[in-house]
Amino acid sequence: MKPPDLNSEIKFYPNLDSFQKLNKKKAASKTGDYEDFFERSGNLKMSKYMTFTDTAFKDRECLLNALSECGYLETEEGEALSLYGYRGDRRPETAQIVVRRKFIGSASNDLGFQKTENGYVPVISEYDRSFMMQGKFLTNLRTNYNLKSAEKLARNLRGTLSRERVGSTIKIRIKY
Repeated sequence: MKPPDLNSEIKFYPNLDSFQKLNKKKAASKTGDYEDFFERSGNLKMSKYMTFTDTAFKDRECLLNALSECGYLETEEGEALSLYGYRGDRRPETAQIVVRRKFIGSASNDLGFQKTENGYVPVISEYDRSFMMQGKFLTNLRTNYNLKSAEKLARNLRGTLSRERVGSTIKIRIKY
C-alpha cells in the first residue's frame, strides 16, 4: 500500500471504521492503495471552519462548565489563539477559548470560541460539527450551557433548582 501524496489534495476518511475494514481487506489481498478508498468514499475534501454567530454564549464561566459537562475539561484561554487542523496545520481562524484537537480526537480539528459583542460564538469545522457527539455537539453544549446558567441563577437567588424531562424537553424551575 502506498501512502497518499502530501502535496496532492487533502482528503480524510468519512468513517474510520470503514477505512479500517478496507485496510484489513487490502492487507489480506496485498492489492490496492489508499486512492481506491477515497474513490469509493466520494473524495471528501478537508473541512473548513464555520463560525456560528447565531449561537452565542454570553457567560464565560457557564460556557467552560458546559464544555466540562460535554467531556472537554482541558481548555486554553487567551487573545487570538490560533486554531489547528487535524494534520497540525495552522489555520487562519483564531479564538479566545480553545479546546485542542488532542482532547477531541486524532481526526478532529481544534474547537474555538471567539468573543464578540453578543458573547462567545463557536468556531468549529464542518467535520467536527458532523461527528462530535454524533453531530449533536452544539445542541448538547447549548443544553448544558442553559442548565449551568440556570444553576448559577439559582445560586445567585439563593433558591433551589429542579429539572423535569418531558419527552425531549427539559423543564427547569427555580424556587426562591
